[in-house]
Amino acid sequence: NDRLYFVACGLVDLNVTDDTDKKRILRITRGGVCGELSFFLRRSQRFRATCAEETIVFVLDRDGANRMRQAHPDLFLLLQAALINTLCLQVEDSLGPAAPPAIFSADNL
Repeated sequence: NDRLYFVACGLVDLNVTDDTDKKRILRITRGGVCGELSFFLRRSQRFRATCAEETIVFVLDRDGANRMRQAHPDLFLLLQAALINTLCLQVEDSLGPAAPPAIFSADNL
C-alpha cells in the first residue's frame, strides 16, 4: 500500500482476520492515522480497515509525500515526527499499563 490515511472525523477499526475469526486490534478516531506500516515498510499487512460510523478520511499517497518532502521539507519532518509519535503510543498502549519507574540506589545494586 502506498497511502497514508488520516481520520478527519469518525471511527475506523483495524481488524486482523484469520480463517475463523475477525478481531479488532485498534480503533482509530479523529486525528488518527492508519496505513503507516504498509507505507513505510513497503509491504502489505494482514489488517483490514473498516469504518465503524460515517467517516471522513484524507489520503496522502507516496507521490504526494515525495512532493511534500521536496517542496516543504520542514512540513515533511513534522509529519514524520507525528507518525513516529503515533507508532510509539500504539506500541506503548499494546504493552498494557506502565510499571512504576524503578528506583536505583547503591543499596539495591
